[in-house]
Order: sequence, then structure tokens, then C-alpha cells
Amino acid sequence: MSPNAIRFAILASGPLFLGAALTAQSQWIPTPVMWPRSFHAMAVDPVTSTTHVFGGAQANTNFGEVWTFDGTAWSHATPPPTGTPHEIAYDSVRDRFVAVLAGNLVAEWDRVQWTITPQPNSFSSGRYLLAFDPVRQRTTLVISSFNSTEVHDWNGTSWTQRSMTGTTPPWNVNGRIAHDPATGAILSLTAFPPGTPLQVWSCNGTSWQRIVTPVSPPPLEWFSTARDPLSGELLAFAGYESVNGFAVTRNDLWAFDGTNWRLVPTPIAPSTRYAHAMADDPVNGRVLMYGGGSFAGGAIWFGDLWSWNGSAWSQLAEAAAPKLGDQEAFTAQAVFDRPRGEILAFPFDPQGTAQTFDGASWTTHACSGTCPTPPMYLGFDEVFELPVVVAANGDFLWSGSGWIPMTSPTPRPTVRQNSALASNGGQLVLFGGLSGASPTNQTWTFDINGWAQQFPSNVPPPSAGHHMVSMPSRGEVVLVTHNRTWTWDGSDWTDRGPVPFTAIEDYALSYLPERDRVVMHGGRNYSQIGAPRVSSVFEWNGTSWQSVTVAGSPVRADHRLVEGPEQQLYLMPDNPLAMYRYGSVAASASEAYGTGCLGTAGLPQLAAKAWQRPRLAETFTVEGTGMPPGFALAILGFRDDQWAGQPLPLSLASVGMPGCSALLEPFDVLGALPVGGRATWSLFVPNDPAMLGVDFYLQGLVLDAPANAFGATVTNGLRNRVGKR
Repeated sequence: MSPNAIRFAILASGPLFLGAALTAQSQWIPTPVMWPRSFHAMAVDPVTSTTHVFGGAQANTNFGEVWTFDGTAWSHATPPPTGTPHEIAYDSVRDRFVAVLAGNLVAEWDRVQWTITPQPNSFSSGRYLLAFDPVRQRTTLVISSFNSTEVHDWNGTSWTQRSMTGTTPPWNVNGRIAHDPATGAILSLTAFPPGTPLQVWSCNGTSWQRIVTPVSPPPLEWFSTARDPLSGELLAFAGYESVNGFAVTRNDLWAFDGTNWRLVPTPIAPSTRYAHAMADDPVNGRVLMYGGGSFAGGAIWFGDLWSWNGSAWSQLAEAAAPKLGDQEAFTAQAVFDRPRGEILAFPFDPQGTAQTFDGASWTTHACSGTCPTPPMYLGFDEVFELPVVVAANGDFLWSGSGWIPMTSPTPRPTVRQNSALASNGGQLVLFGGLSGASPTNQTWTFDINGWAQQFPSNVPPPSAGHHMVSMPSRGEVVLVTHNRTWTWDGSDWTDRGPVPFTAIEDYALSYLPERDRVVMHGGRNYSQIGAPRVSSVFEWNGTSWQSVTVAGSPVRADHRLVEGPEQQLYLMPDNPLAMYRYGSVAASASEAYGTGCLGTAGLPQLAAKAWQRPRLAETFTVEGTGMPPGFALAILGFRDDQWAGQPLPLSLASVGMPGCSALLEPFDVLGALPVGGRATWSLFVPNDPAMLGVDFYLQGLVLDAPANAFGATVTNGLRNRVGKR
């Protein structure tokens, strides 16, 4: 679309809609979470120097996905189109990652896409084990069963089965295979029959031969192997063995030099585990180990990444995922920390550990010092601009990594079970909860002067287990009881009428800034037998509730829905270990970029007015601050990469504006007179569907004669995208 076709009309009035309201178009988007896992595969990518984790499982949930570690953080890569790869081999000749999936499917990944090749020949049933053979330049598949062991080679097009003579090794039901670079052989490591020490069998291409060793590791199962970066020995780490009928996980490190085993002393080592993964990292001279499970203290799974450098273990990263309760439910309270752009979840365990989510990965923060104790309620304080916990033992602010106790003057409310906490912009509001077995209707507020009990003219009935959420664009708190909607304006409650979702309880409620709506999702329908979970969505626009039909809405109850990065809502994960984002199909956006240059009134800055975004049939207002009296322009453009063939940003020093840069290619200008250091510009976005997704840019130019030779300064830029509610 040409810029001339989307030119904005300038309005002097406030926000204005043209025509009827547009139908809301929302969507649920699955959001990958890197859960701790076992039975996965791992490979180090020598080309990109990254580490990939493939597949895996936790309890009864399989992860058909790929994650990549770049040395700092994990990111979600392209998942395979079908199946869950638990074995992977890197073909260094063809530069491909090779997996064999169920149904005789060969899956190859080139870092961008997966290629699936069905095989005409039917493999025998058994344990599939993969390794790359650099001598034959083939991926080797060993199929081990109770009665036989087959060896197949993959050349990238077809399989060739090797003809074997003589004795075959025992069933490699829970062991590993590895390539021996010294001899070119394929080694099979297995402890079968159960209870026998770990055996090593070597395949020279035509036959198998057992390597009898003076020392052997115990009868380990589901251990993992890699090559020591210093000695070249084959390492076998962890696994479990059966002791008196119980599976006991280990964390011992064994080294095999081709003729014998030795136990390697490791004062510091990963926790005991099994079904983890290891991979050689020859580029960095180390072995990497990730994940696994353990029976110690109950069934648990790990998401930690460790490095072995030939002499010691060191932990590199913790792929922390949200902690779930005993029923695989996300039981933590959650709130969005807007200044940091992170979701804060707290608490999930008796130790008061908190977690943060930045839209891509989770970080765990252990509690130290004085920690909040239940009952407790998590909210965001608009005055302090920090998350806050109101707990039984006091009030705490979140520093970004830990809790800071606040000294709160008395009186202070009794923090009750099943209460709720929210902010109306200037104060925190705590309402209701259980007093013994009876609900209350007390209203308490907290601001810079401390706590105060309020005695409003209109009081909601006693309530417990209700939902309350901030609607900061209107300076209100929205309270939803089991049958009515109320709002708090800072001094009184207003009854807004009945809720439309009769008999639905245990739902989630959150404010969605991208659409300026309060969203209710899911819950249980107690009007039906068994109170089934539902997937319904309702939105409150400040005056009424509207039912919203969204395809693929998850079925959830007793869950958490919270504002998050990119002004969307995040549905916190639960059974079946899934996480979603909720927002408009055509989302609007406005974000600052670049920097301005100093003038006589300070650094002029440009920002969208609070809670506003460019949407069809709405007025979008931006505000400039740090501006001297006189005249200011908002420059509008449709390119931020070049101006008349010159790359942006473009220095303006040559025209007498040192330290200033042009951040866009000008297309139009809008004038304003700053008052009190502030200037505002209003842009009306026509009700034209063709404008959805259009990007445009704004930058302020401020006349400021003493500032420089040119007599003007500029602001930062704003990147904007047109959307609709």
C-alpha cells in the first residue's frame, strides 16, 4: 500500500470512533516452554557452535520439539512434523541431524526444516540406537532385541543392512552405542540380563566381539555416553541400577580406555539421574550433559545443562520451566512487572521461590532473608512501579531478584484466605476473603500513606474466592463475584450488573492492554453434571461483558491468565504442560527506538499516550516531553531504514545539529504548541481493513534556538503498527 493511500486525518478532538464497532478478532497462540525432561537426544552443532536438544518426555507427556542453546539462553527451534526423536546423530559429511521415528520414518533436520523419508523396508522391532560412523561416512542404526542385533547404514537416501556372523551381543534394552574413533568400531554397552555388570561389545563391520574388562561399572541402565575431551576415553555417566528391587539413580562417571574401566573422582557433579543426554563438543573441548529424571524423593525431572572439561563438572545453565503442583497445575499467583517486561510468578513451593518469564524463558529466584508467608496476594503497585506481595507477615516489594520487606504502619488488614488484590493506579485494593468459615466484604487500600480501611457508600456483598483485576487505562479495579461485576474508582464501589457466565467458576481473569479489555477465560460449569471444564472467553470493555468466540481456545480451570510481554495475555501452563498467548489477530503496537538530543529543556522524548495504540477507527495520541516553549513538529514516515537512499539513522551534524539523528524518512508533519514542556499530536486511523498491519514511524522536531546552530533538537522515534480490537 502506498503512503498516499494511508494518509492520516488530523483531529483536534479526543478519541473518536467512526461507524459501528468492529467485531473483535482474537486468537490463542501456543507458546513453547522448555520443560525439564528425560529420554531426549542432544547434539552439539559444530557449524553454529550451538547445542540442540531433541524430543524427550516428562511423565506421560512427550515433547516433539527442538530447543537450541546459544551459550546464554535457550530458544525454540523448528519441531519435527511428526514423532518424538529420542535418538539423534549428526552427519558431519552431509551436515544433517538424523533421527529415526516410529513407522520406519527417517527424519533429517538442516537447522531450518525437517525432511521425512518413509522407508520401503520394514525394520525389525526392538531398541533403535543411532551413531554416526565417520569411517564409513554413514549414520549407523543398531536395532537390538531379545533375540537379535541388526546393524543398518544410512547414506542419506537408503538403508543397507550389514551382514553379520558369529555371536551377537545381548539385548541392549536400556544401554547405549558409541563409535570408537581409534578402531572404527561400533560399541554396544549393555547390562543384560538385568543385574549383570555393564558389558562392552565391539562391531568391526562383520561380527561382534565382547571386550572383557578387569573392572566393570555396576549394572547401569539408561546412562549416557560421550568422549572425554582430554583423554579420548569413552565416558559413561549416571543411570540407575536395581537394588533390592528398587531403581536407584546414580551420578558416577566411568571412563573406558578401550581395554578397562575406571571410576573418575568428581567432587562436584550433577544430581543423580537417568535417561539424560550427553554430547561431544569438540569445538570448545568439552562434553555437555542435559536433563534426565530421578527417583530420589519421588519422580522428578531436570532441566540443567552441565559441562565436563576432562577434569571437572561445571553447570552452564538451568532451563527453568514453571513449577507445577502435585496435580500438574500452575498454582502460583502471577503478575506482570511492566518496567522489567517480565511476568513474576510466586509462590510455587514452601521455600518461597519465585520465577520470572520474559516471554521466551523462565528464571528461578530462590528466596533469602525474610520471605513472605501465606496467605499472600500478589499485585502490581502503580505508584512504586513494582510488584508487591501482601502476606500474613507483612508487605514486600519485588526488586527483580528478591523480596524487600516494607515497614507498614498500623492498622493493617488481616490477610485472609480467598481474598483478592489489585491496583486502580494510585492505590492497592484488598477486598473480601474468609474470616474463619464466613466471607467478609471489607475494603482496604494501600498507598504512600500506608493501609486504610475504607467504608464506601456502596459495598459488594461478602465474598470469597472472587476475582479482581486492575484496569489501569480507566483508573479502576474490576471485581467479579460469582454473579455480579463491580468497579472501584478510589473511593466507592459501583455495581455494574450481572455477569453473563452464570454457573461458571474457577476461571481466570486478567487485563489485556493491547485491546484495553478485561478478559475472562475458562473455568468449570457447575450447572452440568461433573462440573466440566470449559473454554469460553468473555471480555469487559469498561461498561459491559461480551462473549468472544475464539477458535482453539484451551479448556482450562483453576488456572492463571496474566498480562505479559508485547501487551498480550499469557495462559500459565498446566496439564497437559501447555502454555498459550492471547491477543488480537491484528495486534497494534507502539514502541520507542533510537534516542533524541539534548535541548535547553532537557532531553525531548516521544511516547504513545498511556494505554493507547494505533487501531482502525480510533484516534492515536502521542505525547512529547522535555520541550521548551515555542513550536514542535511530529514527523511521520513509512521507512526507518533509509532516507533518499541514505541509511538511517542519519547524523544531522552537517546541518548544525551535532549529536542529533534522523530516525525516519519524512512523509508528513503535524504541528503543536508545547505547554508546560509537553506537546500532543492526535492521528486518526481510518476504518479501512487494508490498513491492518501497516507500519509507520514518528519522530519529534523541537524548535530550540539556543540548543545548536540550526536551532532545533529531535526526539527518539516511535515504531507503530496499525491493528484493531
